[in-house]
Amino acid sequence: MQKLLVMPNNTDILELDKYADAYLFGLKGYSVNVPCEITLEELKKITTKKDIFLSLNRNMFNKDISNLKEILKNIDLYNLKGIFYADTCFVSLKEELNLKTDLVWSQEHLTTNYATINFWHKFNVNYVYLSGEITKEEIIKIISESKSKTIVPIFGYLPMYVSKRHAIKNYLKTFNLNDNSKINYLEKENKIYPIIDNELGTFVYSDFILDGYEELKEIKADYLTLNEFNIDRNTFINVLKKYKGEFSNYELNTSKGFLYQATIYKVK
Repeated sequence: MQKLLVMPNNTDILELDKYADAYLFGLKGYSVNVPCEITLEELKKITTKKDIFLSLNRNMFNKDISNLKEILKNIDLYNLKGIFYADTCFVSLKEELNLKTDLVWSQEHLTTNYATINFWHKFNVNYVYLSGEITKEEIIKIISESKSKTIVPIFGYLPMYVSKRHAIKNYLKTFNLNDNSKINYLEKENKIYPIIDNELGTFVYSDFILDGYEELKEIKADYLTLNEFNIDRNTFINVLKKYKGEFSNYELNTSKGFLYQATIYKVK
């Protein structure tokens, strides 16, 4: 059975441990689209016997490389299951630093075919986090042909848009408005989109929560991610119970997302 990789809202994971097989946290200042960002010191204090992945999936710049090398050497001592990355500098740094921790190719909108996955596998990238914007049939095909282990988003809001510009902060500043909300919302055409504007930019999420429970038996990935972002803990526990085969109900604005909606854009 696939393992459930939980993306919790915080490090208080004791009540999730019964249902989670693994956790994904973001390294503070180095990750995007991960609800709980932590420091390495906070990572030390997390007590669980479950697999832990750490995300460093933001874009890196030349000025980041020196610090990033030291961070990666430090992370390599933690016995983590894997490091989520988007910037391809991680591939060369893994070789240069002789890191033992596995890499997870996680470019979100670009992890859409097994040919590229198998290319990176030649460079010791042993995991891939598939895009949330491909169909069920495409996911199944990629899993069957991929040489890397696969991680598939199965439940939660999907990242839809990112900009380094601070759309919310600039708006509030322009109109002299104060807002200390961690999450803002955009209402458009009767749909409501959660938005986060932090030091790394502006991130807009889907108006729906992807819920692929009915597809569990067909999508035989190594890990399935369930994201707690913008969902209260009690409801999220009911979701985990259901995905673990226990009887449970929850009322959320769920959708099949792109699982049955093929893209209209094709490379010729």
